[in-house]
Amino acid sequence: MVMLGLNACCDTTFRTRARAKSRWGTLCGVLSVLLLSWGGFFSGCQPSVCDDFDPDDGNACTDDSCDDVDGVATAVNTPVDCGDQVCNPDDGECVDCVSDSDCGSGFCSEAGGNVCVECLLDSHCNDSNDCTTDTCVSATCTFTDVADGTTCAEDGNDCTDESCSAGVCTSTDVADGTACDDGDVCTDGDVCTASACGGTAVANCCEIDADCDIAAGEVCNASNQCETPAPACTVATAAVDCNDDDACTDDTCTAEGTCENTNNTADCDDDDLCTSNDVCADGACAGTQEQCAQGQTCNPASGNCEEIVCATSADCDDGFSCTDDTCSAGTCVYTTINARCNDGLFCTGTSDVCDPYNEDANAAGCVFAGDNCDPASTTPICNEATDLCVGCTTAAQCDDGFSCTTDSCLGTGACQNLAVNSACADILFCTGSDASDVCNTASADAGADGCVRLGDPCAGKLCNEGTDLCDNCTANTQCADEFSCTNDVCNGAAGTCSHTNDATKCADALFCTGTDGTDVCNPANADAGADGCVRLGDPCAGKLCTEATDSCVNCTANTQCSDGISCTNDFCTGATGVCSHVTDDTKCPAGRVCNANDGCVVP
Repeated sequence: MVMLGLNACCDTTFRTRARAKSRWGTLCGVLSVLLLSWGGFFSGCQPSVCDDFDPDDGNACTDDSCDDVDGVATAVNTPVDCGDQVCNPDDGECVDCVSDSDCGSGFCSEAGGNVCVECLLDSHCNDSNDCTTDTCVSATCTFTDVADGTTCAEDGNDCTDESCSAGVCTSTDVADGTACDDGDVCTDGDVCTASACGGTAVANCCEIDADCDIAAGEVCNASNQCETPAPACTVATAAVDCNDDDACTDDTCTAEGTCENTNNTADCDDDDLCTSNDVCADGACAGTQEQCAQGQTCNPASGNCEEIVCATSADCDDGFSCTDDTCSAGTCVYTTINARCNDGLFCTGTSDVCDPYNEDANAAGCVFAGDNCDPASTTPICNEATDLCVGCTTAAQCDDGFSCTTDSCLGTGACQNLAVNSACADILFCTGSDASDVCNTASADAGADGCVRLGDPCAGKLCNEGTDLCDNCTANTQCADEFSCTNDVCNGAAGTCSHTNDATKCADALFCTGTDGTDVCNPANADAGADGCVRLGDPCAGKLCTEATDSCVNCTANTQCSDGISCTNDFCTGATGVCSHVTDDTKCPAGRVCNANDGCVVP
């Protein structure tokens, strides 16, 4: 018995478990030491690798021991078996629960020794029944019926009253004839009958268009009545019914009674005194902005160009990048800088200049002299890579942009553009016979294709392209031309149209365009406007015309005399207050001369 006990003390597994879990480990350890010292008597007891190894994993819910695995101390941590219970990690005891999730539908109560309970708070006992009072008593839900007759949740029926009876919400019919609302807009006088709400059908009632006779054109209106809507307009009342208060639309009514507002190109007024020739485009009225001389700006109150009184150079910005704009003692000074126009390209010419008011100027204010190469020479093609004029090698290089010419490259390197009259034949009777259509790219009357078509062959009669015939007119309206200042008349006997100029239609009531007696209708004049009128100009004989006061005033500075022509030198003669304009060809690019009315032109 003693030996067995001593052998047990020498067993490392037993000894380690005892040391870790009970007081017997201490006694066994003492006995082991004594036995080892009596090695002569007990030669079979030897030290183990688990002697000084602690297998404890710090988890109260495991049994911890040491195994000798091939001479290596190895911890063995076996979970405590609690059967249907769970291990409490605080003390390793087996209990009913540790958290609510261990209880299924209940709650884990620590106060009761980690046991599952039905509830902890009154809120845990809600049975969704208005007719009970729900409380938690001694961890158990208790449901107590409220007093009979207590109001409970409405069932959505106006014809029942809801109250509690023995813990149950019950519905009781209200008295027949009680007013209610059945939710149907097409019933009226809704009352309750045997717990049901209903009313009398409303005649011609609808909720959506489909409730009406769609085929007959009926719709459901805002009052839930089927109706046939009146047309939005009639042809006779279109001017009123369809008026969109936009002068740039023609307001008409279709046969179906709907309004149409079609964009027009009528004359209009954009209410901007700094624009002129206002016309409609894309439904909006816009005019040409008044072009004032450098150092001036248009005054929107009067429409007149006035001197800029500057405070900083920013006030003088003329929008052209090739000018240096500065403010000097309240006056704008503009310096043209040709170097800013040098684009570094050989093929645009070498005489690039800053001339913002030249008709050929680009947005920067620069005028480029054009191709350095003579198109009539044997070296008409410009080579930017070599800065040289070279001969052509392909017909494509000789394309002049006109479809009525045959473009070819000759063996000499020169381009040839031969006019082909037959290329202008458009098979249209009303443009004149094909024989009269010619290719003349240099003509001012040439179209984009280079062709000149000599016009209507009908000598005043109506040209009918459909029949290739000249028809007699039968009404003045058939003779209307594009000029509003002409009287257009049909001569019934001859069937020909005549157009008589009427100067009275050119009266514009403007002082600065000359008296109305000097305004004339002359559509053929190059200075005629779109209406065919020629207004003979400023009545002030060189002085400044003020439209706002209908008066002529003396000029006081050269800048007031700017005529908008960049190649003229404009002067104010102080003694007489009269402006003068002297042409200066040196302000024009090479090959052009200064025209007092049209600027730099080809002579």
